[in-house]
Amino acid sequence: MPDAESHDGRPGRTPLSFAAIADAAIRLADHGGMHAVSMRKVAAELGSGTMSLYRYVANKEQLYALMCDTVLAAEPAPARSGDWRADLRALAESERAVYRRHPWMLDSISPLGPGGIARVENSLALLAPTGLAMDDIVGVLGMVSSTVHAAIRHEMSVADLHRSTGMDVHEWHAAHSGDIKGLQGGEFPMVARMIAETGRVDHDAAFHRSLAIVLDGVAALIARTGAG
Repeated sequence: MPDAESHDGRPGRTPLSFAAIADAAIRLADHGGMHAVSMRKVAAELGSGTMSLYRYVANKEQLYALMCDTVLAAEPAPARSGDWRADLRALAESERAVYRRHPWMLDSISPLGPGGIARVENSLALLAPTGLAMDDIVGVLGMVSSTVHAAIRHEMSVADLHRSTGMDVHEWHAAHSGDIKGLQGGEFPMVARMIAETGRVDHDAAFHRSLAIVLDGVAALIARTGAG
């Protein structure tokens, strides 16, 4: 195990440490996604030799795990108020903020480190006052997390659409609705209604609406099981 920091004495180089390596890799991923992260590129970001990094992380998998845990450890855990609905809402907002800043984490699967474990512990504890069984608690947290993931992916797809076409979703639907056979003839009335009645995307409103639906389902689960 290397010391917390090392330096070869040459100017212009960042002293190596787990924190410095993680921060450099996170900067690369935030700018260019996970495909922009490699041991060579991280070393270049730090002004170090590639082989020096292997004293800290043995491979890219360990590097990815270090990146994810660094992000999670830096995100303050939502305070537990005892109001499960408010606490789950705060947890979802916290996760959404993390993925907005670091969208590459959506596709990162790595072993939990201290930061991740602490966050899981806090998340589980948020639902302890409900009296739900642990399987149900895990299921609820998974559903909340899936809602966050879906919202972030939708934001990303809308942003990609705008970059490639210059249009938002509403404008794109309006421009291409005439190309869909049967849409104008009444064959797909619900799709036509969706295009007519939905306005421009409000990501915050859409996310909060989806989350409210999930939380209503959790309330029904608690009532049905007699928990809480």
